[in-house]
Amino acid sequence: MRDRDAGVVYLMLEGATALLQTTTWTTAAIYLVDVAHLGSLQLVLLGTIMEASIFVFEIPTGLVAGAAGAALVPVAAVLARLRVRVAERRAA
Repeated sequence: MRDRDAGVVYLMLEGATALLQTTTWTTAAIYLVDVAHLGSLQLVLLGTIMEASIFVFEIPTGLVAGAAGAALVPVAAVLARLRVRVAERRAA
C-alpha cells in the first residue's frame, strides 16, 4: 500500500465527512417539512431542543477527557451523539 501524507488523508476524511453530514441534514430538513408536516414554530422548538441537548451531553465528554484522559473521549462522544439522536426522536 502506498504511503499517504497525513495532511492529504486528513483533508480527504474531512471532505467526506462534510459531504455526508450536509447530505444527512438536508435530507432530514426535507423530511421534517414535507413528510412530518412540521410548522415553523415546531421546527424552531426542535432545533432549540437539539442544540440544548448537544450542549448538555458534551459536558460528560469534557469530564471524561479530564478524568480518564483523551483516549476515552471518542467513546464518550459517540455515546453523547446517540443520546442526542434519542432525544431528537422523542421530540419529533
